[in-house]
Amino acid sequence: DFRGIRFTWKGGMYAGVLSEITKSKENVPGGYMDEADARLVCNREQFIDAGKMPLIGQTLTASGEQFVITGIDVSDTIYSLELRRDDNA
Repeated sequence: DFRGIRFTWKGGMYAGVLSEITKSKENVPGGYMDEADARLVCNREQFIDAGKMPLIGQTLTASGEQFVITGIDVSDTIYSLELRRDDNA
């Protein structure tokens, strides 16, 4: 499930499409699966207009939860951000 949202990052409000937020981790031999809790896809233009660029390790707030950016995929028009709930980072 994906849904359009507004999120806050670095003092600004941005728009994106957020995947379903994983609420638990799968326990496998050796520990827990190291996966993102959510993925956020955003139009790059809004960041360029603000003169900012997201970086791994920064935090953002989406759907009332704080997340840490743990991965970034970049294309010509979008950022795809891997997010980990701040309590799991």
